[in-house]
Amino acid sequence: MITVLQRRMSVHTSRFDEQQAFSSLHWGDLVGRFQEVVVQAGEVDTMVHTKALALVHQHLQRQATVSAYQDGFVLLTIMTLAVMPLVCFLRKWQGD
Repeated sequence: MITVLQRRMSVHTSRFDEQQAFSSLHWGDLVGRFQEVVVQAGEVDTMVHTKALALVHQHLQRQATVSAYQDGFVLLTIMTLAVMPLVCFLRKWQGD
């Protein structure tokens, strides 16, 4: 399951990157908003841009992680539903 989560997380991360390219919000505007948050938190000017990029990356990783867990839940649900009819055909254990 961990491998599925990691793969789905990388898929969703690349999708979010692609969606940002087609977004009406430009990259500079997005980073600018995060820079404002970092400046309000009291950060020094030299690290503002770097920390803003780190916040954007962290936010996208969280979104990708949530999407990956949703995909994993759907996969487990489908697998459970596929196995349930087979459970009905199990025989009871005949003791001595």
